[in-house]
Amino acid sequence: MFLIIIIFFISLLNALYIIVDDNSSIFFKFISILLVFFIIYKSTFKQTYLEFLGSSAYPIALIPSSMTPSKSNYSIEMNFDVPNGSKIIYWASIGTKDKKMIFGNPYDAYGNYENSGIAVVNDKKTILYLNCPNKYKVPSGKILNQHIHYRIAYPNNPILSDVKTIFISC
Repeated sequence: MFLIIIIFFISLLNALYIIVDDNSSIFFKFISILLVFFIIYKSTFKQTYLEFLGSSAYPIALIPSSMTPSKSNYSIEMNFDVPNGSKIIYWASIGTKDKKMIFGNPYDAYGNYENSGIAVVNDKKTILYLNCPNKYKVPSGKILNQHIHYRIAYPNNPILSDVKTIFISC
């Protein structure tokens, strides 16, 4: 992540130098302006800095048919515009009895991912079962409200979707 920031910063400085340099051709100035807009555009995506949020390959034979956390106390029906048999791989922070408790960091909030599961889509619908998750703080100090992360595993396709998030209230 740090390397990406350095590359963006150096590229931005070089592009700006070319734009203001009187000896640069109009062609290089035009390319530099495009580069500035591209850097600004790419820097707005989380996946630029957190690459693991993007799509990934995973052997679909290793994904169980379905799975739910033990003693689930919350369910949510969701609609997905995906083929029947697609699997929704989902996870959330640990759910505690004290709903006002806020975990101090994501590592403690997710523990060993026992609040996770796999649901199968039929007729564009599925139900996710889990324990109502708690809030947690991210390194910046911001508190994230209750939410569920998920990826979609399409039938006969080893590419999982990027990580998606849905905020809930329970």
